[in-house]
Amino acid sequence: MRNWYDYILKKEKKENLNRLNYTNSTLLGFKDFKKYYEKKFFKNLEHAYTSYVYLKKNLNKKQKTFFIGSGWGYLEFFLSNSLKVFASDYNQKYVDFFKKKRKKNFRYKKYNILSSKSKLGNIKFSQVVINNIEYLLNDKQMNVSLQNLKKLGNKNTNFFYIFRSRDSLVVTIIDNYLTYLEARIIQIIKFIRGEKLNLTKSHHGFRRYKNEFLNHLKKNNFKIISIYEDMYQAEYNRLGVVRKLKLGKILSILFFKSHPYLNIVKFKINNL
Repeated sequence: MRNWYDYILKKEKKENLNRLNYTNSTLLGFKDFKKYYEKKFFKNLEHAYTSYVYLKKNLNKKQKTFFIGSGWGYLEFFLSNSLKVFASDYNQKYVDFFKKKRKKNFRYKKYNILSSKSKLGNIKFSQVVINNIEYLLNDKQMNVSLQNLKKLGNKNTNFFYIFRSRDSLVVTIIDNYLTYLEARIIQIIKFIRGEKLNLTKSHHGFRRYKNEFLNHLKKNNFKIISIYEDMYQAEYNRLGVVRKLKLGKILSILFFKSHPYLNIVKFKINNL
């Protein structure tokens, strides 16, 4: 596990080294978030839409599905057209927003996977999806979350973990050096043109190697069933020069599709 930082140019020199606060401020500052509840715009959210296609195919439509870490819940919102979905988050602002949305198969709850006080009674789900929260959790919190996860299901429950913070040597170089260097170059160009911007550093969360993440599951008595990988260009496309020159596909081929941004791990409680 290593720290993961974002380098952003801003007029004010305002850094955010609290990863939970930074994530919330990013989501809450997303001004156009409402338009993505229309299917034509939702398809532009590549990570959410790709996850949606996979889950629509692999979730059992006859069973209730509980989602952890839903945020604005785009993925869950559209899946509720064919599944009975319970979305959740710990932030009351998301919960309050979704109280206004009425869909037959869609419910939204406040639920904190890290808190022993967050309980759903004796309800057990046949399907649970953890929607990309691992990057916010340190190792201790990861273990707590996985132990609490067991309370939501049983040996027959299918768990799906959407894991997008997969680490590698190339990804480390992009995170720690290339994104920083690119931001500095843009800052200099902007300064020459008369615009003064500050390079800020914010704590995005944590990165883990694939085996690090899988070992957390195994140590907490889970059995890996399958791993789905996709979005092989996304990590490279974080660099503006790669996007502009359309080098993402070439780099994904060059590195033998070794850096998937989207990883969905299916697993069960190990019945020993």
